Amino acid sequence: MGFKHKDKNGNVTELKDLGLNHLKNIIAYIERRAKEGVTIAFGCSGCSAEDMWYDEETYYGKRARKEMNYKHYVNELKRRSE
Repeated sequence: MGFKHKDKNGNVTELKDLGLNHLKNIIAYIERRAKEGVTIAFGCSGCSAEDMWYDEETYYGKRARKEMNYKHYVNELKRRSE
């Protein structure tokens, strides 16, 4: 079982089962978002409300592509091209 794509509606599909145009559109979307910036939110809570924290960072370029699993999609596209 390989990497799985989760769409905005929460549907999960293995990359091998995505249509070729859909796969290309996802790659184009990730490339576009990498230029615009991707904001990642994260937080944690401890034993009490006072221990809770939240932070977010915006990533661009290579780091944004990494956060969005770009290499999995590109590798699948390359696999299909061979």
